[in-house]
Amino acid sequence: MPEFEYKCRDCGALTLFYKREEATRCPVCGSSGLVRVFSPPNIIKGSGGTGSRGLCCGREERPDTCIPGSCCRD
Repeated sequence: MPEFEYKCRDCGALTLFYKREEATRCPVCGSSGLVRVFSPPNIIKGSGGTGSRGLCCGREERPDTCIPGSCCRD
């Protein structure tokens, strides 16, 4: 299902809508000043996985230290 994220120009609230037509007013302050936020697509790699959004090294949280060259570092 597509997700549409909008940011309110007045209060700064980020809101997720599942239908573009729903994005008429900010649910926090009632303003009509919503701006679409474009975020990277949620792509799940692999086949038959659980769809975890963890790091590429398989962890859910960033470790304190990483092996040089690993993908878990900044």
